[in-house]
Amino acid sequence: MQYIRQLLGGQRWKLALLAAGLAVLALVGGIAYASGDTGSVYNACAKTDNGQLRLDTGGGCLPSEQAVQLAKPQDTVRHVSGFIFNGTTASTPVRSAAGLLGTLSITCSDLTWRTDTSDNGTFADRVLFYSPQVPDSPLGVTLDSADHVTVTWSGASQVRWFQMQIEGTVGNQPVPTLTQINGFVKGFPEFGGCSYYAYVETSDIASPQTLTP
Repeated sequence: MQYIRQLLGGQRWKLALLAAGLAVLALVGGIAYASGDTGSVYNACAKTDNGQLRLDTGGGCLPSEQAVQLAKPQDTVRHVSGFIFNGTTASTPVRSAAGLLGTLSITCSDLTWRTDTSDNGTFADRVLFYSPQVPDSPLGVTLDSADHVTVTWSGASQVRWFQMQIEGTVGNQPVPTLTQINGFVKGFPEFGGCSYYAYVETSDIASPQTLTP
């Protein structure tokens, strides 16, 4: 009996997760995909004659159906840190659940955001940057003709704090992602280099909102 309770409890958890996924997908596209969890995608079966969807619970699709998949919308959080010598560049890809957004590159003297030029999103990346050690900040850049933006540190401060917000799309998805990057670069001239840290948080899910009046 205890095993049955545990089994039913697990099924309720799966159904709750499924319901949440369906609600999000209905909001962003009006299409339901679900279950058959294979990591980063939902599996479903679509009728070839009318497109009607049903859950693929592991048994596969019928001859009258076509298998379909959709990436799960979700938020991602990552960080990067380390030490580099002067003249060295540390680069890290910035990804959402839907795919690659771009690349963040850090040196001891500057910082670069380079967008992923392989996507065909509805609009170019919009980048908002702020740092007390960059005289022109806060600055906003739309990467419509250029594929990157570089900011250079100024002054003799050993600690360079920065904040970035990037609004952009991945592939041909219509809904933009929002990425927040907070970090710092600290110089160690006695060692001929600097340490760096960046906390990256990306959201693919838009929060429900109400507009008044």
